[in-house]
Amino acid sequence: MRKVLYLLTVCTFFFSLTSQALASDLSLTTENTNIGAIVETQATEDFSSTLPSNIGPLSGGSGTVTYEFKEETPKKLQKKLLVKYLTESWAQASSYTWSKSNSTNLTFSGNVTGEVTDKIKIQFGLSGGFTTTYSVAITLPADSTKFSKLAYGSDFYTQNLSYVRSISYCTIYDGCHSSSDPRKYISYKEPTSTTYLYVVYK
Repeated sequence: MRKVLYLLTVCTFFFSLTSQALASDLSLTTENTNIGAIVETQATEDFSSTLPSNIGPLSGGSGTVTYEFKEETPKKLQKKLLVKYLTESWAQASSYTWSKSNSTNLTFSGNVTGEVTDKIKIQFGLSGGFTTTYSVAITLPADSTKFSKLAYGSDFYTQNLSYVRSISYCTIYDGCHSSSDPRKYISYKEPTSTTYLYVVYK
């Protein structure tokens, strides 16, 4: 009976020591694996260097822009169109004298941007403008019984056009895509080298 009690006492003492040792190891393990604050981030991939060399910059992305132009009317010559008045007010003058240079410029009307006009000038071979100079002063007679102004005019070529702007772009995520804007309509007046000084009556 005494041997049994002795064995129970020894076993109880052994399990007590074992539990303390395990607790001590767990404590050390917990201290050694303490994790600090975690910050979650989202990576962004720069794929601009992987795009083909022919892809150019666009507003809001990368890609190419093309324009398809269409002639809506034939090119027509219109003669002696008014460019501007050279005198400010209507007057009962008997003559006008002019010696300063005058200029005419290519103009556009309608829904058009500088990028589009540059491409139209290249595609249709349009001239940008002309300057008329006078080696001597020019004097023109006028009817003094009427109100008149001195005017400067030119012959112009005019034409109506339309165009469609298309965009093509590629990404490494979902391949290549394209889209087109609605067709837009514009017209231009291209000056010629034929210019006029003349009197306009009211």
